[in-house]
Amino acid sequence: MGGGTSMRNEHVAIPGTLALFMLTSLVFSGDEPKKPTQMLTGSPKELLPACSADESRFVKVQIKQVKENVLELTVPDTGGYYLEFGVFLGKDGKKLGTPLMWGDGATHEIFGPTTIGGYEIVPDNGKSLTFKVETKRGYIFVSGAGQVKNADGAVTKLSTEDAGLVVGHPVREFVKYEGLLVIRIGKPPEGAKDGVEKKRD
Repeated sequence: MGGGTSMRNEHVAIPGTLALFMLTSLVFSGDEPKKPTQMLTGSPKELLPACSADESRFVKVQIKQVKENVLELTVPDTGGYYLEFGVFLGKDGKKLGTPLMWGDGATHEIFGPTTIGGYEIVPDNGKSLTFKVETKRGYIFVSGAGQVKNADGAVTKLSTEDAGLVVGHPVREFVKYEGLLVIRIGKPPEGAKDGVEKKRD
């Protein structure tokens, strides 16, 4: 990854150095290997937001809205969950950080009412809704039960037989991160990029 200087702040990037993990409430399980890793991030302005063309496609993460425009990301220790966090240089030379969670093929498991890019995603009580990112098609419904209300107010009910339904628009813009360092959270799946710093296995 790298090259170029363009960055459109759809991810709600966080200023700082590697201490930005404290700012995003990244919680490591340490002595409790069965406890999940969690962090907070801003909700993007679009669904799907601008992202890097080579952003991790291996992501599998649980998402829950904890307050307006704030998402809680959870990476359980079991179940094949995985997330990458990028630290890159902004136009002014400051270091910024963002979860790399919008690459082609990324899987999002959403719990509780959650708004992303103007889309209100509401799983049925006690259930979740799972979506997969396809940058050329949109946000693809995979499984679960609930509904999605788009920015125009149209409501789409979702259940198992709706798997493959497209929600939202394709990625409208790809950006390049300059000087990107990738930090892995969870066990890297087979095929993940080499040459990155491992934060936690």
